[in-house]
Amino acid sequence: MEYNKVNAGSGAQWLLDGIALLRRHPGTLLVIGLVYGVLASIPVVSLLVGALGVVLMGGVLLAVRQADEGRSPGVGMLFAGFTSGKVARLLVLLLIGVLFMLVVSVLLVAMLGGEGISLMQRIIESTPAGGQPDPALIAQLPAGRLLGWFALLLLLAVVVGIYTFFYMALVMYSDLTAGQALRTSMKAGARNLPALLVYMLVSVVFSVVVMLASLLVSSLLGLALGPQWAGMVSSVLVSMVVVPVAVGAMYYGWRQVFADRLPGAPPALPEDTGAGFHA
Repeated sequence: MEYNKVNAGSGAQWLLDGIALLRRHPGTLLVIGLVYGVLASIPVVSLLVGALGVVLMGGVLLAVRQADEGRSPGVGMLFAGFTSGKVARLLVLLLIGVLFMLVVSVLLVAMLGGEGISLMQRIIESTPAGGQPDPALIAQLPAGRLLGWFALLLLLAVVVGIYTFFYMALVMYSDLTAGQALRTSMKAGARNLPALLVYMLVSVVFSVVVMLASLLVSSLLGLALGPQWAGMVSSVLVSMVVVPVAVGAMYYGWRQVFADRLPGAPPALPEDTGAGFHA
C-alpha cells in the first residue's frame, strides 16, 4: 500500500487539528473522554480498560471521523470497536505492549543485576503508602545504570510509537489484516519520522499543560473532597481532554498520510507548507 511523505511541521498540525475538532464538537467528544476516564479510575474495571483500551480507542477513532465529517457521534461510539469485527486485530497492539514491557524488564534485570533488583524491592516494600522512600536506600541505587536503562526505555518507547502510530487507524478505516496494517504502519512511520517526532514532542507538552491545569483544579477540590477523590478527579479530567485530542491527532495523521491512497476514504489534508500552522 502506498502512502504520502509529509514534512516535520505536519506533526504539530495534527495535534492542532485534534484540538480544533474538540472545539467544534465539545459535547460528545468530551463526554466520551470523560466516560473513558471514569472507567479507567474504577478499581477492577481499570484492569479491563488497561487490557482492552486499544479496542475502546478504536471506537473513539470512529467517533472522531464522524465528527470530522459533520455528523454527531453518540457516546456509545466509545464501545463501537467491540462490534467492529476488528477486536483481534486491535489487540495486536496489546501484545506489542506486553512484549515491550517484557523487553524493558529483561533490560532492567541485566543492567542492575540481582543486587540492584533486590535493593529496588526493599525500597518499594519499605515505603509507606503515600510516603517517601528512605533516602539512604535511594543513595545505594546505581544511578548511572538506572539512567542508562531509562534512556533505553525512552528510545524503545519512541521506536515502538513511531512504528505503530498508524496501525490502529489502518485497522479501523480499512480491511487490512493485522500483518498488512503493521507492515504499512512501520513503513509509513519510518518514512515520516520527522513529523512523528515533532508530534510526540508537542503532544508531551500538551499533556503536561493539561495535567498542570487538572492538578490546579484538583488542589482546589481537595479542600472539599479530600486528596484521594481530588486525585481521581484530576485523572478523569486529563482523560476527558487528552483522549479525544490524541485520537483526533491520530485520525488527522492517518488522513494526511493515507487518505487519498485508500478507496472510499476522505480527501487527504493539504500538507503544511512551513509558512505556519492553522487552527
